Amino acid sequence: MGWLKLSSNILRLNKRLLVLASLLPWLLNGGCVQSKLTKSEMVQRSGLDAQGHPIAFSVLPKTQVGDIDWVAALKEGILNPKGSLNPNGPPESPILN
Repeated sequence: MGWLKLSSNILRLNKRLLVLASLLPWLLNGGCVQSKLTKSEMVQRSGLDAQGHPIAFSVLPKTQVGDIDWVAALKEGILNPKGSLNPNGPPESPILN
């Protein structure tokens, strides 16, 4: 009877230690401490604008309705994609309309 109670207590202790071990990284990273960054600083660090779009999209030309004009970006030389992932691949193809 004594061994059964001892093993039961060890099992309970093991479960508690597992819970503490899962909380440890959260506690070491500050727990629920509120960030000291302003909302605009958090947005800038995330790489997204206020609407949630990547900041890099702001330099791309837009259509009349506000969408990105990918063909114009290619023609203006803003984007210069490779013709192939293989560096010894086929030659560059012309830009299609």
